[in-house]
Amino acid sequence: MDWGTLNSIKGDIRWIIAELDSIERGLRKDFKNIGTDTAADSVGRVADQYRWVQRTLNNMNMSKLSPEFEAKRQSESNKGGGGGGGGSF
Repeated sequence: MDWGTLNSIKGDIRWIIAELDSIERGLRKDFKNIGTDTAADSVGRVADQYRWVQRTLNNMNMSKLSPEFEAKRQSESNKGGGGGGGGSF
């Protein structure tokens, strides 16, 4: 993983958090039915999990990667295969 990839992931996570926060606010503001607070709280918890991921990535120091990890990353990137994007973390 290089800095560009990491920054792209961070940007995506910021966008997801903003969307989840917007959904949570909308649920609390626009809907007043039984269970609305429960739904909004659930969305808020998911946003909190993404905030944890964001903090973790922000604290990642790529300059301290072990030589073994860097060698493996280089080996995998040289295999080619045309990337498929996506994945999970």
